[in-house]
Amino acid sequence: MAKACRNRILDGGDTNYYIFLNSIEDINKIIVGAEVLSPENTRIICSTSSKDKLLSGFSIGNAADSESNPMPVNFLTSTCFEGQDIYDPIGEPIIVCDGWKKHTMVDISTSLIQIAGRIRKSKYTNRITQVLSLSNYQVVMTAEEYEKDVMQELERERAHVDWMNSCPADLIDSFLKQIPYMREPYVQIRDKQIILDKGLAYQDIVNFKIVHMDYCSCVNLEKKMKQSGIEIEDSVSVHDGGILKAMPTVKRATFKEMFIRYCKIMEAGKYSLIENEELVEIRTQRPLVIEAYNKLGPEKVKAMKYHIGNIRNAITQMTNTKEDYKIVEMIKHSLPMMK
Repeated sequence: MAKACRNRILDGGDTNYYIFLNSIEDINKIIVGAEVLSPENTRIICSTSSKDKLLSGFSIGNAADSESNPMPVNFLTSTCFEGQDIYDPIGEPIIVCDGWKKHTMVDISTSLIQIAGRIRKSKYTNRITQVLSLSNYQVVMTAEEYEKDVMQELERERAHVDWMNSCPADLIDSFLKQIPYMREPYVQIRDKQIILDKGLAYQDIVNFKIVHMDYCSCVNLEKKMKQSGIEIEDSVSVHDGGILKAMPTVKRATFKEMFIRYCKIMEAGKYSLIENEELVEIRTQRPLVIEAYNKLGPEKVKAMKYHIGNIRNAITQMTNTKEDYKIVEMIKHSLPMMK
């Protein structure tokens, strides 16, 4: 993708790229790898929460400017995947999916179709290019087996929710405080009530199929596209052959920065069934943030000065296990393991 962007700037052309990629980190890598992309020829359209993660000199663009001020290269995150209309007569949609990142893989039957319709009045209206690397996630069960497991878990949690809601009011109040610490993925608190969110279970099943089935091979991907009414014009395998220079590592947010960001999201209630880019990043890059928030709480983590080792030890001590196991867990987090 970096090579294609470089060629577009150096060689010119009558096509403006609209690259749909739900990863600021990967967008930064493409910009750096292309070497010729700058704020003068490139627009990045993303959520305001990603402002501090953009490369120096770049700012958040506006999709509405595409008609009056088109750019040769435009990057768009999931904030523009649905409902955002772009007017550019030579705008070409390109979807990029990173096989190492689940949140960049789009659902063929829904999201890909939605993205294809984002650019209006373009000569490329009926054409979309997808650039991808296949999924690197290993699967140990079929989609049917996974769905069966999820539905069994859903029924188990349903019985638990029904029982909790049948208890006296003072007990229900106690349960509301304990739910964030329970290993009940589909039990939620809504309007101070304990509910079973079936939507989360169905989303788990859909995500499993996207990552472990649709994107596990080119054969599966092409089959899914044909089932969704998409005609495949061409399919090629590309290797960069060392063309690009080594990409410098993009600075990742520290644990403290991500924890504070997560606290603000929770306080504002800005989370839903389909997680925004920021929550996906925290969940995939720093899962300890969510565990610490749920088990220790913001005040205790702050009192520990966001020290990762101390936080892990505190979480380990909370577990209902034998002391020798806790000691082993603390050692594993503190010292390198010999192979």
